[in-house]
Amino acid sequence: MATHRTDVVIVGGGTMGTAAGWALARQGVQVTVLERFQHVHAFGSHGGRTRIFRHAYAEGPRYVPWALEADRLWTALQERSGDQFMYRIGCIDISGPDNDRAHAARASAVEYGIAHEWLTGEEVNARWPIWRVPEDRVACYGPDAGFLDVAVALKALAREMTDAGGILSEEIPVVSWSATDTGVRVDTGDDTYLAERLILTAGAWSVHLLAELG
Repeated sequence: MATHRTDVVIVGGGTMGTAAGWALARQGVQVTVLERFQHVHAFGSHGGRTRIFRHAYAEGPRYVPWALEADRLWTALQERSGDQFMYRIGCIDISGPDNDRAHAARASAVEYGIAHEWLTGEEVNARWPIWRVPEDRVACYGPDAGFLDVAVALKALAREMTDAGGILSEEIPVVSWSATDTGVRVDTGDDTYLAERLILTAGAWSVHLLAELG
């Protein structure tokens, strides 16, 4: 059994774990990311080929600054990497008589000055003939929204992390972790990792790793 020492251990190499490792490595922090599967897989919240991104959030305007900052960072990463993974094809929120999703999206767009169009159901059908939206519907269209190609985006993020000195270890399931006098100890069954800090981004597997905390 080998013992590895680092500043920070991150358990879980999905979107959040990779992004945390990327941010720390670029600041000169020694960081190791432990991923129980291969780096990009179908078992995490990033599973699937694509994920949408949008700026006018119907869920509430508090999300908008985070969405705009994420867009800025992804755009910069795409430019540096030379790999296209952002596709700005637009995103539309539609409301019927019994919900206000489109109205909520428009409210957040207005509050933050985000480009958008307010459309009737008839206008939606005219622009996208494949759809058959009832005429009593209204819609908020965000032209700068779109989707990410998940695999390409995460691989570009991981590549910058490792180029900055971070370590990404794949197919390394963590068995347990514990606090020590100087930080944390993480055991995989084969190796031990000693670090000052632990970041846990293990998704569905967090329930097992955090069981002792209640």
